[in-house]
Amino acid sequence: MSKKKLYLLDEFEEDEFKLLAIHSSMENYKIAFLLNTYCGSKFVMCKEDIELPLKNAFFQNFEWDNPKKGIHCNLFSNKFIKLSVNKSKGTGLFDIPETKKVYLLPELKKADYFIKINTGISVKVLSEKIELISEISMCYLPKINKINFHHTLNFD
Repeated sequence: MSKKKLYLLDEFEEDEFKLLAIHSSMENYKIAFLLNTYCGSKFVMCKEDIELPLKNAFFQNFEWDNPKKGIHCNLFSNKFIKLSVNKSKGTGLFDIPETKKVYLLPELKKADYFIKINTGISVKVLSEKIELISEISMCYLPKINKINFHHTLNFD
């Protein structure tokens, strides 16, 4: 007679992470370069962007992954500018395409970029290093308790 094994699964929490908001008018590749230079990070552009299919928007994503040190972070933009050309109008010299901003986290529209720290980095140490970069005007931990974005930021 064989014994049956019974396995009980404990409840587990969703992945905990910290989010740093960054304000800067620099392009995303320049922000990644500055972070790599001043903070000692190793952000590399991901092959796939973060996509919001319902809004037809794409947000560039950079990843810093170092399994030996237990580091896993993402740097991503919060804004996507959609250009729409009105085909009903003629194509004149002064016709300007309409633009519309789409935000990955609309509750935090003022932030240009975010760093999602999954593991391995102290938020305080990283934010202190980021504050030394003159091209970044502000860096802070946003209040995220009222925002429902776990489905949006689940791209690891």
